[in-house]
Amino acid sequence: MVVSYLKVDFTPKTKALSAEINTNFTNLLSHQICNEDFSALTNGTLQTFTTALKFKPGTLRVFGSRTIPTVPAGHTTLVDGLRMRPGADFTENLDVNGDGISFTMTVIPGASTLLIADYQRAQNT
Repeated sequence: MVVSYLKVDFTPKTKALSAEINTNFTNLLSHQICNEDFSALTNGTLQTFTTALKFKPGTLRVFGSRTIPTVPAGHTTLVDGLRMRPGADFTENLDVNGDGISFTMTVIPGASTLLIADYQRAQNT
C-alpha cells in the first residue's frame, strides 16, 4: 500500500491512500480535459470550428482525416484519426483575454470528414 502526503484540500501532514489520490486526480482531469466531435459540422465549406468551452492555448489537439501518399506511386489514401499539426494543419484562434475559442483548418475538411478535438479548459471557464 502506497501512502502519500498529498491531498486535494492540501491539509498539512494529512495522509491519503494512493487510491484516494487517483480518484481525486481522475475527477480533476475529467473537469479539465474536454473532447469534442466536429464531424457533423464538416460540410466542405466550413473552415473554422468553435469549441464549446474556452481552452488553454497550446493544448488543442485536433484529429481528422488526411490524404497520404501510398504505393503505387501517384496514388493516395484517405486516413481517418490522424493527429493534425498545429501551424501546418490548423491554427488556434484566441479571444482578447488570450484564451482559445476556435480553430481554423488550413485545408477545408470535406463533407462528413472525421474531425475531433481535445483540449484543456482555460482557467476562467
